[in-house]
Amino acid sequence: MGDATRPSSGVKAETEWKGSTEGLNEFDDDDEEEEEEDSADEGWHGGDEPDAGRAPSAAHGAGDTPASLTVARNASSATGSAKAAPSAGWWSGALRRPPAAGARPGRLRAFAVRSVFTLIMLLCLSWIVYLGHQKVAILVFVLQALISKELMSIGYVQAHKRRIPLFRSLNSWFLFCGIYFVYGKRSLSHLYDRGHGFMRRRLPTFLLMHHTFLSFWFFLAGFMAFVLSLRPGLYKYQLNQFARMLMLLLVVVAQANFMIYNIKEGMIWFLLPALLIVVNDVMSYLVGTSLGRTRLTPLSPKKTWEGYIGGAVFTLVAGVFLSEWMARHEFLVCRKPDFSDCALLARDPPLHCTPVATFVPQEYVLPEWMAALSGRATVQLRPIQMHGAVLAAFASIVGPFGGFFASGVKRAFHLKDFAGIIPGHGGITDRMDCQLLMGFFTFVYRLNVVNASAPDVENLLMYIADLSFREQIELHRALTHMLTSRGFVEPSDHPMQVATAAAAGGGVLGGRHP
Repeated sequence: MGDATRPSSGVKAETEWKGSTEGLNEFDDDDEEEEEEDSADEGWHGGDEPDAGRAPSAAHGAGDTPASLTVARNASSATGSAKAAPSAGWWSGALRRPPAAGARPGRLRAFAVRSVFTLIMLLCLSWIVYLGHQKVAILVFVLQALISKELMSIGYVQAHKRRIPLFRSLNSWFLFCGIYFVYGKRSLSHLYDRGHGFMRRRLPTFLLMHHTFLSFWFFLAGFMAFVLSLRPGLYKYQLNQFARMLMLLLVVVAQANFMIYNIKEGMIWFLLPALLIVVNDVMSYLVGTSLGRTRLTPLSPKKTWEGYIGGAVFTLVAGVFLSEWMARHEFLVCRKPDFSDCALLARDPPLHCTPVATFVPQEYVLPEWMAALSGRATVQLRPIQMHGAVLAAFASIVGPFGGFFASGVKRAFHLKDFAGIIPGHGGITDRMDCQLLMGFFTFVYRLNVVNASAPDVENLLMYIADLSFREQIELHRALTHMLTSRGFVEPSDHPMQVATAAAAGGGVLGGRHP
């Protein structure tokens, strides 16, 4: 009976300790959470139980198994020990051992490393933003490739043990297909318009001219190779890996593409959402460490409702003031629909534009009750400030769920971090999990709410900007002919003469075009 009640006493001691330290690590501490809970899981399922469970093992001898510990827990529960019941199904966390004497210095050291590299990342981002829109778009592309590499590496160890054929090759091929489909057209069009000599050759011209056709056959070739690689006894695992790859293309490649579209519409539509995610992370951590007591989700046990709500309040304030400050800078609000005038190894040319109404201060009439409280009938605001408040609301309410999803993936595969490329932070995926979701929402919100033109028209204009100069001229001819034949516009030779003159002059590649 004494052995059967010892786990209960261990739970009591741990529960008291846990109640006194709830919310100590709110700021993206999924790393430490998963390490602690995974070690507890290994203890119960692998024979190396936590300290609170070692006494029964010693008392019953070397033949004790985790099953005997389960019996002991059940016996303790039968005697009325309610504290031994697991919380939210995570019974491994119920027997978490109290921290050692040197735990707090270790946490402070980890926090210092995390803070230093956070500052370094922000400085690097500032420098890349200074270089211009094209360089920020390249940064997003590189981060997308690194995230894809980290996610593909998750299943490689198991694939190697099971001797899955062509695992890395097929995953890399499908990633190439997705990247070529999304970025191939605009990249080749950019090189074509820049007048690079190799674009005169047949193969690059063919790749540009038949981009969609080739994308389909590239993917189909990978699909056929995957089917041929299926092996008896491994069908379920291989199909699981195939589904993961398709999900990676949807979650990473597609959403990174939307972030690049945001950059082209103005740096503010990339920088503001990104900074709001950072503000929400930091303020959730600070509020959680001070007031956090109520667990938000089992996926991240140290995320609390207090930190979640407090972070939302501060993020909302930051959204209003950051958007107002950014709207004052021409460089951040001007559009950059294409990068044809940008050099890869030099800073982008300076931008000059007339700010649209979204960024210009306007007078708004206050409701009567607000006018009575404030003592003024009107207030001057920039429309972007209201949009900033909406983006802040999404960043603080929905954005964290991107991190929760990533935590669920790590727990499913028993990972502490996706990688270790950033000291104190883990991998690129650990830092970009919320950013991808935020970039996707910004794209949809800007397209449907902010822009003055119809969403479908704006969407088409973005795709037209990815065409080569020659293809845009051809589209102009076809659209003019269609509208003229329907009687919507009067026939006019002037616009076409301009386009024809440019074509006669050879344009970029001496009159050759796909």
